[in-house]
Amino acid sequence: MGGFGALFLALLGCRVDLSGAGPAAPVAPVAEAQAAPLYQQLYEGEQGEPARSVGQRARMLIWLGSVAFTEPELAALRSLAVTARADAAAAAARGEAARAAEAALVPTLQAIADRFAAPPAPSEAELAELGARLSAARAPFADPRAETWRALTAQLTAAESWARTLPAERQERLADARFFLQHRMGALVAPGAYTDWLGTPWNGSDFGALRVSAPPSNEPQLNIGGLWAADVLGHGPDQRIRGTRLAALLVLAFAEPGLLEAIDVKLGARGVADYGEPVTPR
Repeated sequence: MGGFGALFLALLGCRVDLSGAGPAAPVAPVAEAQAAPLYQQLYEGEQGEPARSVGQRARMLIWLGSVAFTEPELAALRSLAVTARADAAAAAARGEAARAAEAALVPTLQAIADRFAAPPAPSEAELAELGARLSAARAPFADPRAETWRALTAQLTAAESWARTLPAERQERLADARFFLQHRMGALVAPGAYTDWLGTPWNGSDFGALRVSAPPSNEPQLNIGGLWAADVLGHGPDQRIRGTRLAALLVLAFAEPGLLEAIDVKLGARGVADYGEPVTPR
């Protein structure tokens, strides 16, 4: 069956069998969701608020528990998350200032648009003149992305150094942060990132098949519900997520809203239901 046919049947709620026997009878989505293992349901995520924020809270706490961090490791993780949050706030402020300042470019950009709107096409001399005008107009503005790049580079270095201090088993589990980053690097959200991190160009519907598959009886309690056990089918242990790729994944996790609060819950600095101010300043 072709990819389009499989997608069409999936949209109809059919369980697709590519062995040649054809699709089984349609299954009601609600009944299917009720039968799905908990972690696979959580991986699918939520679309609106406040469900998504609370779902993220659950996913983050599951991830933190599955890695089994020690308290000093959690404290170091918290420090990295604090830095990431501060860097994100500074980057947002720089971007806002840059957007406001760039209003001064409008007259020059409008002149360029007007010239290209009227025939004949600009000559080489006119193109050079327009380029010089735009360059002069941009001269007073610093590129806010340069400082953001420096901050991200520092975060990547710090994340990779911290990850290397962990025992090998916990280093392997760090990559399960994908559990709560699906909305940023899922197959349908960011196909390039999905392929780069997973190492295989799978379709966006592939993990959806897990919702109708019975987990093996010997499945570990937490490989985040076995969602990532399929990694070994695409590549060997020497190609697992580690090094700079793992650091990049961690930087995404550090910047995710709610992670800092979830760490505080694990450290006992917040009540389980309190994602407001910390119970104890840290």
